[in-house]
Amino acid sequence: MMEADRIKMYRTGWRAIARRFLLLFVPLYLLAGFIVAAIYGVQFRAARVVLQMEQKNHVAKKSDMVVSDFPQIVSDLLILSESRTLQSLLAGDPRAGEALAQKLVVFTQHKRNYDQVRYLDGTGRKVIRINFRQGQSVIVPEQQLQAKTGRYYFPETIRVSAAKCLYRLST
Repeated sequence: MMEADRIKMYRTGWRAIARRFLLLFVPLYLLAGFIVAAIYGVQFRAARVVLQMEQKNHVAKKSDMVVSDFPQIVSDLLILSESRTLQSLLAGDPRAGEALAQKLVVFTQHKRNYDQVRYLDGTGRKVIRINFRQGQSVIVPEQQLQAKTGRYYFPETIRVSAAKCLYRLST
């Protein structure tokens, strides 16, 4: 046999082997890739369902906390609204602001479940703010108090009468 024929046969043999290899293993690789992708997709969807269930459960627990705490919040608001010191402040007594702030410090110190207690005047300006942090109630200095006129809750609340507001809080 001639050298050229041998080279031709050698090349033809490698081509046949490469072709068989590709025909056999490429479909197997594609099948394996499809199986891996399908398993990943199933696991991803299962993880998403678990996460959604956990989130719904978390929201339900927080909602139950709000519903169970709401009557106590309404009771606290009613007690505070009937305070003589608050009534004096509303009547224009300039000394009542400091006295009310001190009462709110005592209130937050004993209640321990309000991070902040604020009193806003009819224009939306904070008159009193008490912060409760690390077990201590602190009166925020007057120069740090801000107007809340632009916040969504102020115009909505100021338009509602006190009777409607208390009714909404109690239902």
